[in-house]
Amino acid sequence: MIAFAESIRLLAAGQLDGALALSQQRRSSSIWARDTFSPPLTDRTVWAPRWRAISAVASLRDEAAAHEPAAGSVASQLTWYVDRGWRVDRAHRRLELALSELRTLGDLEPEVATSRSTYERWLEQLLEHFTRALETEGLDAGDLVRQGEIHPRFVAGDDGPTAYIWVDAMRYEIGTDLAQALDAVCSEIE
Repeated sequence: MIAFAESIRLLAAGQLDGALALSQQRRSSSIWARDTFSPPLTDRTVWAPRWRAISAVASLRDEAAAHEPAAGSVASQLTWYVDRGWRVDRAHRRLELALSELRTLGDLEPEVATSRSTYERWLEQLLEHFTRALETEGLDAGDLVRQGEIHPRFVAGDDGPTAYIWVDAMRYEIGTDLAQALDAVCSEIE
């Protein structure tokens, strides 16, 4: 309980690295935060999700600060998102997933509210920059490959076995997680 209170204090003070390090240390070394225990150790379901939530809160704020949206052309903004901007969306998704494991936010509630506000401001800024550029220049993806080009360029005529996964409306950041998961069993992922 003392370590958890300290992690909340670190979050409130903006010491994200400290909160993240404390949560990772507790998740790896505390017997109360390990997922391998079975009942009757009922606290196992209380502390592991709390520490995952602390990590997710700190990670979202850290990613949003590290990847602030910048104005520019449509192509430059799309390229920025593909290179690194998607990490903020992934951190937000992971926060919401971590929070779904908690029965109540308790003392973590103000920090969750701050993190959600941080994400909403980040997203609003991103959408404003993109919409402004789209209004003035139209949709020009630059050097990014359009979906209609994928099959003829990368799949058709390939000599080896190819798995082509086409999902309509999959979030880019979820696609990056899928690609990372497939990397363990595939020789090449694009």
